[in-house]
Amino acid sequence: METIKAPVDRSTSAIANLANLTLADVLSRRADFAIRAALGGSRFDLAAPEVLQSLVIAGVGGAAGMLAASWLMPAILSLDPSTPLARQPVPTDWRVVLAGLSMAVAVMLCAVAVPALRLTGRGVASDLTAGARRSIGGVATTRMRRMLVTAQTALALVLLSTGALIVSTYQRSLRIDPGFDPGHVVTAQIRLSGTALPSDEDRAAYLERLLDRVRAAPGIEQAGTTLNRFQAGSSFQTVVQIEDHPLPDGQGHTVQYRRISPGYLEAMRILLLEGRLFTRDDRVGRQPVAIVSRSFARRFWPDRDPVGRRIKRGSTAQVWSVIVGVVDDVRDVAIDQAPRETVYSPYFQASNPVAPVGLVIRTAGDPRASLDAIEHAVWEVDPTQPLANVVTVDDFLEATLGPQRLRALLITACGALGLLLATIGVYGVTARAVVERRREVGIRLALGGTHREVWWTLAWGTASAVAAGAAAGAVASVLAVATLRAVLPGLQGADWLVTTLASLTLLCAGLLTALWGARAAVSVDPLTALRLE
Repeated sequence: METIKAPVDRSTSAIANLANLTLADVLSRRADFAIRAALGGSRFDLAAPEVLQSLVIAGVGGAAGMLAASWLMPAILSLDPSTPLARQPVPTDWRVVLAGLSMAVAVMLCAVAVPALRLTGRGVASDLTAGARRSIGGVATTRMRRMLVTAQTALALVLLSTGALIVSTYQRSLRIDPGFDPGHVVTAQIRLSGTALPSDEDRAAYLERLLDRVRAAPGIEQAGTTLNRFQAGSSFQTVVQIEDHPLPDGQGHTVQYRRISPGYLEAMRILLLEGRLFTRDDRVGRQPVAIVSRSFARRFWPDRDPVGRRIKRGSTAQVWSVIVGVVDDVRDVAIDQAPRETVYSPYFQASNPVAPVGLVIRTAGDPRASLDAIEHAVWEVDPTQPLANVVTVDDFLEATLGPQRLRALLITACGALGLLLATIGVYGVTARAVVERRREVGIRLALGGTHREVWWTLAWGTASAVAAGAAAGAVASVLAVATLRAVLPGLQGADWLVTTLASLTLLCAGLLTALWGARAAVSVDPLTALRLE
């Protein structure tokens, strides 16, 4: 939602800015236009040069923007490693280029339409005799400029509010407790050969030897295996039947499934709440056992001890597994996703498929510094065994926040650009008002007004428009944030706090810019101003 809304708001803000600047430019030359019209120039003759100039500016600016976007795209996509486009070059899509150029032209034409309509709607005589009225500022012109400033401020506030909400949500995600200790843990995948290890017993014995050797390596505290892949969004679900919670027609409950070896829960430092962990004795030929997560136990046995209850995996399984332990909930799919009800089963208590197995190793220090020791330990057991997809769990958790990080960066950039455009617009309107009202300034000063009073009068007109825009933007921001939350339920934060901070930021920026733009009024000489036409 926000990736679509931000460019729209930014384009609308750009339209307001361009309309303001173009309106000021045209009105500063309205006497010239009136003379040309009096000499026989048609409305087309008057408007054509302005439209042509706008098309040239739009074409050059749009081309520069498309070129900059193509250069920045690889860096932007790299912020979200989970997307396939982050790992391959992105070709230029000329349809996107054409759409971007079309938007640039449309924005510029919309900006030119405001002053063009204003120009063609005035009489020639009124413009030729507008010197006196212009000297004290046209009421309609001033009102239109303030309306544009108000609209621009409101749109900028919407961008700032939504951007602050998304950034605060991302920052909060970085502080979420995953339910395990990701520090000093490295993971790697190994592939078991069906030729060298043809039977389940061979593969189980190989993994036990490998784990024993890795645990004995220098700097290694604990090691285990899992069939789970440490990739952003990777998960595996299964159906389980619960003895005292049967479903009709043999249907089961869908839960998350993890198949692990002894040492995995210890390496991840997942807290044991009840019962025991898996041991070497939990293997083929022994009583099948299972461990469940806190949320699983709370769902099915909220007031009873889950240890000793029986479950079985699948709808056709004949053997029941006894729950021997309960562990804490973990966020091992994505840090910003709620923990899922999980069932753990022993790796060595079932058939061992020829599939990649994930090693999970806790080190005493920096896990990257122990990679050589881990590789040597693995090669001592099998010199042909490579390690693939080596990644620390810290890096894995950071990668799961790739989409949030990308959204936060884009919306922050859009918000900053919207604030910049609003600031430029406020400054331009205020500075232009000082130029157009020089005679009025001279009269006020000649009648006893102080420079500070005149300065504040000129700045207050624009500042009041900014305040009105902030009020309208605050209401629109609440609606925009509610819409974003409907599309992205993970967004968190207090609406009033985000909107208030964004409003104060925009109000301060608008007030300071208005005061700065009106500073020229302080240096106006009354005699010089009164001699101006």
